[in-house]
Amino acid sequence: MISKNEWKEDELAYFHHSFQQIMPYLNVEGQTIYKEVVKEIESRGGL
Repeated sequence: MISKNEWKEDELAYFHHSFQQIMPYLNVEGQTIYKEVVKEIESRGGL
């Protein structure tokens, strides 16, 4: 898997939206990936 800091902004936005929709159904690993996506978006100054 490619490191999240190498993802394009549209990829981050897509996965952020997707994870938001399924958040109630995510296990701990899925929630961790979602948090990493959010941190990467924040480190870039937002969408």
